[in-house]
Amino acid sequence: MSADALSLSLDMMRRLPPQHVTSNVEALMQVLPNDAEDLASSVDQPLTLRVDDSPGGAGREFVCCDYNRDGESWRSWYTNTFHPPLDGEPIVPVGALRDLELQANDAFDTYRKLYYDTGYSSTYLWDLEGDDPSKLPTKFAGAVLFKKALQGPASDAAKGTGGAWDSIHVFEVHVTGRTAQYKVTSTVMLTLKRQAPGELGVVDLSGHLTRQGQDTQGVTDSASHIVNLGRLIEDMESKIRNQLQEIYFGKMRDTVDQLRSTEDLEALRLAQQLQEELRGGWERIEIADVRGQPGLVRVNEDGTAARRWERLVRLSLPPREPQCNTMVDKLSSSLDSVGLRNERQRAGSHIDFKSATSAVASKAMRNELNTLIEGIEDPNAKRAFEAEMSSFYHLFNRFLAEKAKGVKLDWDKIQPPAAEQVTPYASLPQATDPSVLNKLAVLKLNGGLGTTMGCTGPKSIIEVREGMTFLDMSVRQIEHLNGTYNVNVPFILMNSFNTDDDTARVIQKYANHNVEIMTFNQSRYPRINRDTLLPCPRSATSNKNLWYPPGHGDLFDAMHNSGLLDSLLAMGKEYVFVSNVDNLGAVVDLNIYQHMIDTQAEFISEVTDKTKADVKGGTLIDYEGTIRLLEIAQVPDEHVEDFKSIKKFKIFNTNNLWLNLRAIKRVVENDELDLEIITNNKSLDNGEPVIQLETAVGAAIKHFRGAKGVNVPRSRFLPVKSCSDLLLITSDLYSLEHGKLVMNPQRQFSQTPVVKLGDTFKKVANYQKRFKSIPKMMELDHLTVMGDVSFGRNVVLKGTVIIVANEGNHIAIPDGSVLENKLVTGNLSIIDH
Repeated sequence: MSADALSLSLDMMRRLPPQHVTSNVEALMQVLPNDAEDLASSVDQPLTLRVDDSPGGAGREFVCCDYNRDGESWRSWYTNTFHPPLDGEPIVPVGALRDLELQANDAFDTYRKLYYDTGYSSTYLWDLEGDDPSKLPTKFAGAVLFKKALQGPASDAAKGTGGAWDSIHVFEVHVTGRTAQYKVTSTVMLTLKRQAPGELGVVDLSGHLTRQGQDTQGVTDSASHIVNLGRLIEDMESKIRNQLQEIYFGKMRDTVDQLRSTEDLEALRLAQQLQEELRGGWERIEIADVRGQPGLVRVNEDGTAARRWERLVRLSLPPREPQCNTMVDKLSSSLDSVGLRNERQRAGSHIDFKSATSAVASKAMRNELNTLIEGIEDPNAKRAFEAEMSSFYHLFNRFLAEKAKGVKLDWDKIQPPAAEQVTPYASLPQATDPSVLNKLAVLKLNGGLGTTMGCTGPKSIIEVREGMTFLDMSVRQIEHLNGTYNVNVPFILMNSFNTDDDTARVIQKYANHNVEIMTFNQSRYPRINRDTLLPCPRSATSNKNLWYPPGHGDLFDAMHNSGLLDSLLAMGKEYVFVSNVDNLGAVVDLNIYQHMIDTQAEFISEVTDKTKADVKGGTLIDYEGTIRLLEIAQVPDEHVEDFKSIKKFKIFNTNNLWLNLRAIKRVVENDELDLEIITNNKSLDNGEPVIQLETAVGAAIKHFRGAKGVNVPRSRFLPVKSCSDLLLITSDLYSLEHGKLVMNPQRQFSQTPVVKLGDTFKKVANYQKRFKSIPKMMELDHLTVMGDVSFGRNVVLKGTVIIVANEGNHIAIPDGSVLENKLVTGNLSIIDH
């Protein structure tokens, strides 16, 4: 079709009755059959409905327009199939885009129910890039369609109103980093017909409005697109509806009034003349008041005279008779029935798109989890897995709810813990009755791998001192405790699916030791695709990489679900001491244990004084009179420095915890636990962005009666998280007694040195190659080593020592060197510091 022919055709369409647009387009297409496609794509036509008669479609109707059309076939969003079927391979959305399309349809169907009550909605998306289908494209487009119709009178003799509202929103999305630009073109086609034979006749009204809008919003996941688009479409529809009300009905009333007035025009003219004269007098009043000169009326300071004059002006016009716009009024009211509700009439006070998309995501997750559960045949395995997925689903729903509501702590309400909430260790009475140990169990958190230190398998089997592993040292401690006091304290390991098999093989060597070893697994949760908010694994046996252990906050559910909690209570155990398996300072302390019994505290968290090396560690706080754990992930960006401040928050959490077993049973079975969610962003090996929802066991302190902290010496916090920590605990600063590290009495300072080893020491294998023997560090305050550095035998480090090998250089500290307050650079020069 030539440009002139298309222009003339479109101009003709604008002059033809809008209610007959479909038949008019078909007539033009018959006249110009070769250019039918161009004409059809250039004219907005009313939406139609088709039935999805495929097995998955179940006979449901979907909305059709040019954006889900291919020739004479239309795609159903229910099943992603064309009706009637196409020859060849159709182009349809797949992967992450298809998942988003399904979520969007569920969300906008909620919108339809709230705004339209009845009718139909459909959403269709298409890719503008054609890249990896497993990832949501950074450029895509779509159409959101709403259709509602009122069946008109059955015959010309019947009375009533009929009509249709077709709403088409076509959009493009361009994502850049963590923001997205949205461009929306919205068209509303309205048809109204009211007939009342014998009364006011027939009014037939139709037309359409098109408006454009755009916005830029932040994006955190795929659901953000639905929220952002929903708000923009909601705003566009509301504006168009108000414009329709004004254009079609406000103007119609004015036109009717001009054609035939319902009042005496001469009386109206005289009244308007009087009104103008009174307005002129009012202006003189205002001038007199400003200049302070006498006027017709003196205006009081409170403006009462002016208000009385204004009322007189209004009353100068004769009262207006009700106008004969009955048909217009009734037709106007029918807009609310056939189209979008106005602000006062919509269902509910205001649609919250975040809540709507949360409901959609929750429903989709539930369906996926049910599929995973149904894939398990063994009844016992199925029951255990279902319990895990139930806990995960509860956590996921909390995540959605908090995300939708933007739940955050009020920083102004956060205070350091009160004196009575944290007891100094030095003030604890000396325990005298070791028999209470028979009511205690010791539990180590053993879910982590040694990958960060370059080791394979559980971190607990890494050799740390004198050929002993973390597990060896823990077993030796419990064995010595049981033998010394003639008690039976069981040793429990909470493994993850990553560490369970290896741990089971290792603990066989302790069969002849005086210690009862018990193990159980924490939960296994599916990683969540960050864009679709759907689980990554497709079956319960999918690759381990698609699952994750959900943090040590899962301890309570895992103890309960595994049956361990009931088993311990049946054994007469009442308390459990929990700590990280890599904290070599976390040993049973009778004084803290007795203090827990005496005060009837259900939860005690060990804290210690914060140093500059601990500024990111969680801390206990007072929040509206309740003791709570505050992690850095919960702190608003603008208050991170306050959180790190040693002046305001002087202590930090060691994750050494003492818990009452019956209290654990109560809070779990009463569903009281509401631990703060830590969202951990990760990537799979293929680059797919995922999130892990985790919780911290220490956050449960707020749910237990009489909960408190005990400020313990630093010697109870000796974690080995890196090779820097490994250097400390293998040095002459400590000795090993019955599996317990003891500070060398010759050390003059209670604080341990600060040790920072660079990336060349990150892996255990490299670390071991760079030390012929561990340096003597009895008088060391601070050590920093960066670059390619190695140490000879019998090196002594004192004071502050900094060794930096620049790129391409190597520093070899000779055997027997004594470095005290020295800076060693790449050219091996030694400078007094």
